[in-house]
Amino acid sequence: MQVISQTENKAVVLYNNKFYLVSQSSRFGLETLIFNSDSQGNVSDWIDVGGENMTTLGEVLANFSDYLY
Repeated sequence: MQVISQTENKAVVLYNNKFYLVSQSSRFGLETLIFNSDSQGNVSDWIDVGGENMTTLGEVLANFSDYLY
């Protein structure tokens, strides 16, 4: 897993030759979700492919493969 870019609550990740946007939100309680994207972080489908409630961006990045569905 390689982090391509990262801000405080978003990251673009390259994993197994696919790009993903990892996004942390606290709008409805803390959750971090993973979406398919391109290399710039533009989401191609807003159906999440991973993530978890009550989990930070850092936790997901530290164990990325564990959080993919």
